[in-house]
Amino acid sequence: DTGAIHGYGAGHALAWADDSTGVGVEDLAWNETDGSLWVADRGGCVARLDGASGRRLSLLTDFVHPFSLSVSADSAVVWLVDAGAADAVYKIAASGDTVLAVSRLLTGPADVAADPAGGCWVADAMGGRVVRFDDDLAAILVSATGFSTPRALRVDPVTRDVWVADSGNGRIVRLSPEGTVLSSVGGFSSPFALAIAWAPGAILKR
Repeated sequence: DTGAIHGYGAGHALAWADDSTGVGVEDLAWNETDGSLWVADRGGCVARLDGASGRRLSLLTDFVHPFSLSVSADSAVVWLVDAGAADAVYKIAASGDTVLAVSRLLTGPADVAADPAGGCWVADAMGGRVVRFDDDLAAILVSATGFSTPRALRVDPVTRDVWVADSGNGRIVRLSPEGTVLSSVGGFSSPFALAIAWAPGAILKR
């Protein structure tokens, strides 16, 4: 809530601290290619920091309520959900200084996740659906309905399956890349966050 960002190194030792980014951090996203850290702050700004030192590399302002960030699979762009009165999805250059595209086709975007094949997935909380945009945010390629306040989503980097926290229905849903429901598990109160854990070096045997 203070807008401060702390970077920790080996042994959990504090490596750097930045208290000038904004007023309240909503989300962080790591760019593995250049080691930069993206920050969405509810004060209306999106910052890009040097992950090693915390030094600010770029700053974009004039957003309403930056809420969720996701770096593309090739680290070429960053997807942003601007919540609140904006209800917008942005495509931002990896340099952090240019907005490449914007869409206002949704009624209440709550989370965004890059698709390994291009474009991004967005949980449209107020619209009760999960959608996939094309790479230019010009068209919705997939629209999966039947949700009640979907709050979060993550895309499997291997299978491209989409996992959705369907908050209003108290369930977790797995979708195919085409938007078909593959599985669903319920019994939750109000799930609102997800993470996918996987071992890239694991060997699968039959």
